[in-house]
Amino acid sequence: MGLGGGSLSLLNQAATTELFGGTFSYCLPTSSASSGSLVLGKEAALSTSGLKFTTLIKDPSNPTFYSVKLIGISVGDKRISVPAGEGTIIDSGTTITHLVDSAYTSLRDTFRGQLPSLQPTSSDGFDTCYDFSSVDVPTITLHLDNNVDLLLPKENIVMKQDSGVSCLAFSSSDSGSIIGNVQQQNWRIVFDVPNSQVGFAQEQCSGPA
Repeated sequence: MGLGGGSLSLLNQAATTELFGGTFSYCLPTSSASSGSLVLGKEAALSTSGLKFTTLIKDPSNPTFYSVKLIGISVGDKRISVPAGEGTIIDSGTTITHLVDSAYTSLRDTFRGQLPSLQPTSSDGFDTCYDFSSVDVPTITLHLDNNVDLLLPKENIVMKQDSGVSCLAFSSSDSGSIIGNVQQQNWRIVFDVPNSQVGFAQEQCSGPA
C-alpha cells in the first residue's frame, strides 16, 4: 500500500485525501508470525495515548519519503552527535538503521566500549556481535527534535543470528541516514502529514497474523 508522500500515494489521491485527512499510523511487530496494525485517518492519533511528536520533514526532490530530525544518539549515558543534514528517513521497508559513516563509527565504538570484558565478532555482514547470555545489552536512545527521546528496547538494538550471537542492528551508510523497521518495532508511529509531525508511543504490536 502506497502511503509515501509522492503523487501516486494513496494519501494524495483525490478520493482518499478527504477520507483519511493525510494521517495514518502503524505498529510493527517483532515477529513475522504477528500482523501488527495499520490505522488510516485522524483516529490514528486520537486512539493512541502518550504520543510525543517530532517534526516531519519532506524533501521536495524526493517526496516519497518522510524524514525526522535525528539530533543525537545515546549509548548508555554517553551521547554522540549526529551530523546535521536534510533529515533522517524513517522507512518501514528498510530492515536495520543506517547511519552516515561518522555517526555509525561513534555509535559502534561507544557500544563496544560498554562491553569491555567481551570481544566483538562479525557475523552475516554485521561487525559488532556478542553472546549476551551473561551480560545486558547496552541501552540506545534516539534523540529527535522537540525533546522526543526513543529509548529502544533490547529487541530493537540487536538481532539474533543463526550462529547464536546477537549483532548490533545498525550499519554505516555513505549516502544518508535511515531509521529501519527493527528500531520501529513495538512503537506506534503516527504520520500527521497536514501538521508536519510524527508521533511516537511504545505499544505491544504483536497480534494474531
